[in-house]
Amino acid sequence: MSLFTGCILLFGIGAITYETIHSNTLMMQKIGKDESKRLSQVIFDDLYSTMRAGGGRAENQATLERLRKIEGIEDLRIIHSAQIDRQYGIQADETPADEHDKAALEGKTVSFIEENGFKSARFVRPVFVVQECRSCHMAEVGNVNGAISIRISLKKYESLFARHTRDSLFIGSVVLLAIFITIFLLVRKRVLEPVGKIAAGVKALERGDLNHQLKITTGDELEDVGNAFEHMSASLYAKTAELKYLLERYSKLVESAIDAVILYDLETNRLI
Repeated sequence: MSLFTGCILLFGIGAITYETIHSNTLMMQKIGKDESKRLSQVIFDDLYSTMRAGGGRAENQATLERLRKIEGIEDLRIIHSAQIDRQYGIQADETPADEHDKAALEGKTVSFIEENGFKSARFVRPVFVVQECRSCHMAEVGNVNGAISIRISLKKYESLFARHTRDSLFIGSVVLLAIFITIFLLVRKRVLEPVGKIAAGVKALERGDLNHQLKITTGDELEDVGNAFEHMSASLYAKTAELKYLLERYSKLVESAIDAVILYDLETNRLI
C-alpha cells in the first residue's frame, strides 16, 4: 500500500512538473512575442514621426541609437527594400541579413523564439507605403518600403519563470506529501490496524484463548467482521465452558459410583 501510494505521489509530482514547465514555456513565448511586437510598434511610431518631421538618415540613426538603449533590446535594425536602395543607395547595415528579413520585405510578419544560451524573442514586421510616404519615397501605396527587425532578451522572464517553477514544485510537493501522509495514516488506522487485530485474534483462538476481544471501532465492514469474530469467540467460549462443566460433572459421577461402569462398543461388539 505504501509503495502504491508512493508511486502515485511520484506520478503527481511529475505531472505537476511537466504542466508547470509547459505552461511557463507557453506563457514566456507569448510574453516575448507580445513584447517584441509592442516595441516594434513603438519604434515604428518614433521613426515615422521623425520622417514626417523631415528628419534624414542621421536623425533616423539617432532615433535608433536611443531606442537600442531600452533595457532588454538585444538587436534593432531597419531593413531597406530594393526601391529604397535604388533611391538613396545601399547601406550595408540596412540590407536583409537572413531569410526572416527577406520574408518581411515580401510583406510577411515573422515572430518566433530563439535560443542563444538563453531565450530571446524576434519580431520582424514589414513597413508598408502609405500616402504620406510618397512625398519622399517613389513607391506605390501598399508596397513594402522596408522592415523593422527587433530581438529582445527573455533572460529576465526566464529567471522569473524559473523561480515560479521552483515555488510551484515546492508547494505541489508539500501538498502531495501531506496527502500521502494523510492517506497513509488513514489506511493504517482504518485498514492495517483492524486487519492486524483480526490476525491477532485468530492466533489467540489457535492458542485456545476463546475470550479474546478485538475491539474494532472503524464504523465500516471491518468493524462488522470484528463483531462477528467476537460473537463467534464468545459462542465458542460458552460451548467450551458448557462441555467442560458436563465433563467435570459426569467424571465425578463415574468416579464416585459404587457400581462398575461398563461401556459397550456397538461397532466392535466389545465390552470395555
